[in-house]
Amino acid sequence: MNPWLIDQVVTDPAAIASSAEWVAGLGPRGDQFDPTVPTYAVRVREIALRERTWLQLLRGPDVRIDILAIPGNLAWHEISDGAITARFPGVGGGRRLPLDDRGLLAYYGQPQHFLSFAMIASSDRPGTADLRDLLRQDIHAERLATARAAFADASTGDPASLSAALTAAKSATEIAYQAVRSTGGAVIGVYRGDRLEYPDLFGLGRNPADHDSYDQGGFSLWYEVVETAPQEPVGLQNRMVIVADVAGYSPRPEPLQEEIQHRLHRLMAQVVADLKVREAGVQRQPTGDGVNVVLPADIDHSTVLPVLLRTMKTRLAYDNAGHDDQMRVRLAVHIGMVRVAPLGFTGGGLVTASRLVDSLALRTVLQTRPELELAAIVSDVVHHDVAIHGFAGLDPAGFEGADVTVKTFQGKGWIWVAE
Repeated sequence: MNPWLIDQVVTDPAAIASSAEWVAGLGPRGDQFDPTVPTYAVRVREIALRERTWLQLLRGPDVRIDILAIPGNLAWHEISDGAITARFPGVGGGRRLPLDDRGLLAYYGQPQHFLSFAMIASSDRPGTADLRDLLRQDIHAERLATARAAFADASTGDPASLSAALTAAKSATEIAYQAVRSTGGAVIGVYRGDRLEYPDLFGLGRNPADHDSYDQGGFSLWYEVVETAPQEPVGLQNRMVIVADVAGYSPRPEPLQEEIQHRLHRLMAQVVADLKVREAGVQRQPTGDGVNVVLPADIDHSTVLPVLLRTMKTRLAYDNAGHDDQMRVRLAVHIGMVRVAPLGFTGGGLVTASRLVDSLALRTVLQTRPELELAAIVSDVVHHDVAIHGFAGLDPAGFEGADVTVKTFQGKGWIWVAE
């Protein structure tokens, strides 16, 4: 039985054929982050609960929202990576869930071919796992691996292959539904929809478009798909620069190098989303074994730095838990002058961050402490202006000074390994 109370799955053969033909005409596309193409964000703007049923009342006033977003270019991604869980304790029924002015971020990336999106609202029970962890359990992971195999041919231009990938996405979201059901909470409502790259451009804009809400079952919702334009060169600005570099990248065989690039891209996208900065102002520059990220000029450094260090450590550990090949990362943070140029970045801010991440002191930390997955270093500027003040509970004693000499650069950095 199909569990979806609101189901907008794409099944029209004509629409699938038209989309497949258009996608094939684009030619081969990579799955790396490309600063020259748009990035899309799916934000749930409102979730309103109906009066709770007697079963939901018995299960308590806490609510969980589980979302699974599946892009069509899934070849190097795990389906579980698109899962998020948000919990709302004590909300009761008959009210809107307390979302902030940015809404609930359901997806952020550069999808290809299509984007499937599912949301399950249910009563929350203490001690239950998030959806991502549920999907990584063997009972669900094996079935997801079977569904994932259908995505390999989605870009061939064959309508049957695109249709098979859409069907696989639907199967994956049904597995997610069953995983949430296994927690023992009472399901309040469910939603599922497909958005094609062509002709509806991943559902760009408000969904539904008539300023109403999807209203069925025990809840209603509306969400929007926002397009972030390709990066444009901007003037010289004082900005926070993040440089991430994977240790031991070069000795890896080529297939593992490619997988590491995909994992790091996915990891940094998740970390940047956790920072809750203005997405349109974030610029990235892949470096092969790493990535440079420049944050918007209007951020609050006292808020961003603690979240950056903590979420980087947590998400890296989470990624490594799902792979035999352990990814160890050196991270550098600096605040300095940067210009976004046609081929990347210019300015002393990036130079300083790059020298810090290449420093012997930081490399030695990972070499001498094999249990560490992350070693971070902040510049003297970041340490003086942000780290020593203990913002958001970030302990100043957790930073240890180190002299840095790389090429013609000489300066001081402050190494942070964990709390």
